[in-house]
Amino acid sequence: MTANTIQEPVYIPLEDVESEHCALIVEKGLAQVKGVESHKVELNNRRAVITVKDNEVVADAVKAIKDLGYGVSTAKRTFPVLGMTCASCAGSTESIVKYQEGVASASVNFATGNLTVEYLPNITDASKLQKAVQSIGYDLLVEDEARQQETLEAIHEEKFRKLKNKTIWAILLSLPVVVIGMFL
Repeated sequence: MTANTIQEPVYIPLEDVESEHCALIVEKGLAQVKGVESHKVELNNRRAVITVKDNEVVADAVKAIKDLGYGVSTAKRTFPVLGMTCASCAGSTESIVKYQEGVASASVNFATGNLTVEYLPNITDASKLQKAVQSIGYDLLVEDEARQQETLEAIHEEKFRKLKNKTIWAILLSLPVVVIGMFL
């Protein structure tokens, strides 16, 4: 017995689709994307309505529309990722964000500690992305640009202060061992 799953339609906001001819080109392009079960372009609403089996297909549909020369209204933001200590952490963060609903593309730069994500603002937002990243043990700094830099500097200053204290205590506690080992 197979279960009928009713999938919710995904609305992709379109730019530069001005005529029926443009809408037909977009529809033909969406028909060639694997995983799109049904598709329709609503010219009056300037959006494409698709039904997909998997969230990953939305990114493929957005890419297909852009490859045809039409725009898709997406938001592209960069967030600092807190708690990453290795390249594997960056890979985990990138993959969890890529597979979120409404994400068109995501990449994590471990060297800078930043996540750059392009997403459909009508499907997801920064707080949903933050919850996804928190579910695997890291955190996103989701603030406006001006406060983001100040907060990030304060976090780095606190880490540096703790590291400095640990180093001073390590030196102080190892001095008696050095003196005993060298002179006694």
